[in-house]
Amino acid sequence: MKSLKNHLSLIIPLFSIFFAIEFYVILDRVIKSYENNLRDDYTILLVANKDIKSEDVSSYVDLSTLEKIDPKFIIDRLQKDNISIDIEALKTFLPKFYKVKLEHFPSSKELKSIKERLKRVDGVERVETFSKSHTKIYTLLIVLKQISKIFMGIIATISFLLILKQMQVWYLEHKERMYIMELFGAPLWMRSGVLIRLAIIDTILSVASVYGVFYYLLNSNILQNLIGEINFGFDSSYLLNDSVFLVGLGLFLTLFSVIFVSIRQVKE
Repeated sequence: MKSLKNHLSLIIPLFSIFFAIEFYVILDRVIKSYENNLRDDYTILLVANKDIKSEDVSSYVDLSTLEKIDPKFIIDRLQKDNISIDIEALKTFLPKFYKVKLEHFPSSKELKSIKERLKRVDGVERVETFSKSHTKIYTLLIVLKQISKIFMGIIATISFLLILKQMQVWYLEHKERMYIMELFGAPLWMRSGVLIRLAIIDTILSVASVYGVFYYLLNSNILQNLIGEINFGFDSSYLLNDSVFLVGLGLFLTLFSVIFVSIRQVKE
């Protein structure tokens, strides 16, 4: 029972760190996927007094596509209102409308610069970026990113302090044996062998637990349906790759803690 308690004392803070990091990584992937969808859906409207080509626009912005809008929708609306018009003459009179799609979803600051650059395109009279709706969406994305960073930072800091505390407890439990090994000239890594083994085992168990939790959550009906709304295709290989990184990070943190506590205790 005591052994299980000792393991849990390290597994829980490690699990908290890994969970916070993986949560941030997955949220970041979801946000990037959402940004890609927004990029595909987001368009800028150009009103021009003459025909313009993609080359005219691409020299000012990172253009994805330039599509001419058929003025038929304006003519149809006038006809529905029973307004007598000369359709051919109206087509000549009406300005040219174009939809611009960018290579990436711009920030609010970038959008202002893009608008000014598009105004310099020869023939363009007006640029509509729908900045109000764009700013709301972009601000939401930034807030989500910042909240996840703060959450990860707080959890990681508190959990790392708990790891150091647990290493001190383990050191005190094995202090006499480690002192005898020191008298016989055993190096630090050998004296701390028990702590190192415990750290490695608990790191692997913590990563495995995080992998299991996120694999279940990302494959559950609720989250899968929610993620599906933004066309985020979950690939389990992401979790495997993340788990390898988390194992490496966990070993670094725990081994650093072992060495730090051992050296500090020896000096005292």
